[in-house]
Amino acid sequence: MQRYDYTGVAKAFHWLIALLIFVLFPLAWVMDGFSGLQKFQAYNLHKSLGITVLTLMALRLLWRLASPAPGLPSEMPALEQRAAHAGHFLLYLLLFLMPLSGWLMISASDKPSVLFQFTAFPLLPWIGDLPPDQKKYLAAIFRETHVLLSYTLLALVVIHIAAALRHAFPGHRIRAERVVVGRGGGQRHREEGGEGFGGDLHVGTSGDEASASLHHPGLIRPRSRE
Repeated sequence: MQRYDYTGVAKAFHWLIALLIFVLFPLAWVMDGFSGLQKFQAYNLHKSLGITVLTLMALRLLWRLASPAPGLPSEMPALEQRAAHAGHFLLYLLLFLMPLSGWLMISASDKPSVLFQFTAFPLLPWIGDLPPDQKKYLAAIFRETHVLLSYTLLALVVIHIAAALRHAFPGHRIRAERVVVGRGGGQRHREEGGEGFGGDLHVGTSGDEASASLHHPGLIRPRSRE
């Protein structure tokens, strides 16, 4: 018996980081429209959430090294498996590089930054100690890099969601429940012709129901109430 779903800790990291990303993008689009104190607070909230993503990604990577990700189902086509691995690698890479570029930009800026409106934002000393003209030059480079990485990450997130939704519809061989918190049904039972394996996004069915829907898309048995 081999599990194809992620651990509860990995799922918690996944959804918490996803929630922060879905807050950071809209905030980035609207914060320039504010003025005065509101603009200062919006920018610092964006910075604070960004450094939180970077911290969570570091912890997530440590957890992944300690508890490796589950394997993809053998029934998944080889091309899709390679695409899935490449997509996850790029997501990990961008989720490190984008907040890191933001931190570099903050460290090179001459504007004050506050972490969650509580304390001075930690700056990278080897950037913050440079002469003002060098800091201004680097800040512009980091800003352009940050913007470019953000649009690249947004495109990858859209592709990631589309791929997960693709595997959520009945009739597809990859069942989607690998990263939903509280679902532990991503196991493939090889004994006695057992069925079912994990995909990317659960659609609200139990393991038996999902197996039935895979082979008979119109058949979902009602759950009994105990």
